[in-house]
Amino acid sequence: MQSVADRLRTQPLMLVAEAFTASNDRRTGRSTSIQHALESCLRDESGFRASVPSLNVCGVHNIAEGGLVRFVGMIQDVRDTEFYAGIYEEHMTSGQVTERTGKYRDVLNLSDGATFVPHDDCTWQRTPMVCVPVPGLTTWAMEALVGPVSYPNDHRQPLRGEPQGSGVKRRAEPEFATGDQLDTGCVEPMEDDDESTKRPRSDAAALMCPPCADTKPPAQSEEAARKLIWERSASGMGCLLKVYDADEGEAELRVNDVVEVFGVVERGSHAEKAANDASAMEMLLDHERALQPPPSCQPRLHCFYVRRLPADCHPLLPEPNTKENALAYDGARAHAANLRGSIIAALSSALGGDKLVAEYVLLSSISRILVRHGEKPIGKLSVNITGCPPCANGGAHSPVTAALGGVLQELLPYAITMGMSIGELNSRVFGPFKDHEANALKQGCLQLPTGAVLLLDETVLAPGQLREQGVRNVRALADLLERQKVAYDFTYCR
Repeated sequence: MQSVADRLRTQPLMLVAEAFTASNDRRTGRSTSIQHALESCLRDESGFRASVPSLNVCGVHNIAEGGLVRFVGMIQDVRDTEFYAGIYEEHMTSGQVTERTGKYRDVLNLSDGATFVPHDDCTWQRTPMVCVPVPGLTTWAMEALVGPVSYPNDHRQPLRGEPQGSGVKRRAEPEFATGDQLDTGCVEPMEDDDESTKRPRSDAAALMCPPCADTKPPAQSEEAARKLIWERSASGMGCLLKVYDADEGEAELRVNDVVEVFGVVERGSHAEKAANDASAMEMLLDHERALQPPPSCQPRLHCFYVRRLPADCHPLLPEPNTKENALAYDGARAHAANLRGSIIAALSSALGGDKLVAEYVLLSSISRILVRHGEKPIGKLSVNITGCPPCANGGAHSPVTAALGGVLQELLPYAITMGMSIGELNSRVFGPFKDHEANALKQGCLQLPTGAVLLLDETVLAPGQLREQGVRNVRALADLLERQKVAYDFTYCR
């Protein structure tokens, strides 16, 4: 007999079905959940987290169908709330009627020949959120957060550039962007698998109906337009999280939160799903459905458990508020003077032996905003280092910038280096902005997790002409340096 941990890894949706059968809650569906079982296994089962495949290092096509996966990322966008059929009936051709739940699914798993009949009084809601690899996450922090990864026996580790069986062009496997690798302004979107079938809609009941047999495919121009919308709606290498039973108030998930997510990935041909299954997404209106990228363009991760990582979370320390955490801090305090001396030595070696500048860099790196007096942050200031040698011919950064950036990435969980050449200022997008047509918040280079250290290299700046985008980027940087805030452009307000 399989243990709970084994069933969570391989058959989480079956456990959800059992929780639904045992539940008496038909109004919100909160009791139809396996979160408590997951929390118990993560707390009590040694090695459980490492045994769950991670989307950060393992491609979606290498994940066992219906198996548990995990993902560490940053909330980049919070979309409008979705409504779905929380409870429905499966009517078999034999006359048997079975009550099921549509929770944690976009596509309902109906038996052959079965008919989907929703319960009109059991409409539940979930919150879609775009979650991207954490910008600026350093290599050692990535390894500490993701941990050792095991792959299912029938799946192998993905190879870059490996052709896929579907013949569809795919993006390289999701992974963390670290340091100089971050380039959020110029990401090539993936191609989609296929178009979902357009469905007629005359009244509320029509929203639940499977596609009509005589429905014609959209015209080529409409198809091309929809592909463009999908590409603009999908965000880089991220996942579209479907968050259920979300907390409210202070515990509510917000943009730029770093989270660890456990859930199940929906994948497969979008066209096959639309043709063969009645969908729990059918409660979306036509224009809302058109904005939903297919899973091949943006994987959908239905979340069983979402854990927010606090801004002061250190990847190598035990969980907060535990005895192990207190002992770890006590041990570190006993060697604080020696550790500080080693850090100053490492920073000063990158700064040409200047220990005073090293002190300023250390203090700036660990300082945090304590309070705001109007728009003025108290407790956090930027440091400007002058007298750095310029970059060599053909070099991307000054030698000091390269050395200092390397040391910061060895010391801090979030550190990123950005050049300020005329070309970069004109071509990249620094501030996040709202694409109203795609109903998506587009990521900018300055959309970073709380506590990230940003190293700007002005030595690469040379005479040239700033275009409109470059001027906006300079203003965004000035705003960040002065107020420690990044303005989000929603067109009608900032």
